Amino acid sequence: MQASLEPYLEAARNGDRQAFEEVVKRLQQPVFRYCYPMLGSRQDAEDVVQETFIRAYRHLHRYRESGQFSGWLFTIAHRLCLNKLKSRSRIRTLMRRLTAEGDAARLSETAAGIADDALAMLDGLKPVTRAIVVLKVLHGLSFEEIARICGLPPATLRKRYERAKKQLQREHSIYNQRQMERMDYECT
Repeated sequence: MQASLEPYLEAARNGDRQAFEEVVKRLQQPVFRYCYPMLGSRQDAEDVVQETFIRAYRHLHRYRESGQFSGWLFTIAHRLCLNKLKSRSRIRTLMRRLTAEGDAARLSETAAGIADDALAMLDGLKPVTRAIVVLKVLHGLSFEEIARICGLPPATLRKRYERAKKQLQREHSIYNQRQMERMDYECT
């Protein structure tokens, strides 16, 4: 995919907006597939994807051809996702201060729009760990590629990935147990 982007990237560097639109068409879905599980909200993911491409276009002169453009783009998306999560955390903290604890939990879940159980489980992970899982599982990147995006050594990423897998397996087991109990209760 990278080689086929080079002519468009070169044209975009020379001011051809239509060439950059072609780059957006080709990479918009993969970037969205990274952002959505990271943020757990379609709207937030769409906003971050849009901002990712805006920043990439503005700073296209900074892209070094020695690396893959998609890796550079994912690095931008990764940082924007982390910023969005930090902002969301600040909002949740403020909500907890302004309301009772139980109300804040309900409001924050509604605000985040987490409907999918898998996304809810990912939401329990720290942002960088969530990024590792999303990039490894959904995008099939190697730990070396993820290291370039996250700025961490591959060995650290492997350890965090293994810990996250164990945590997600535990949460999935607990979720399944609760579902079984709920079904038993409804049947009686």
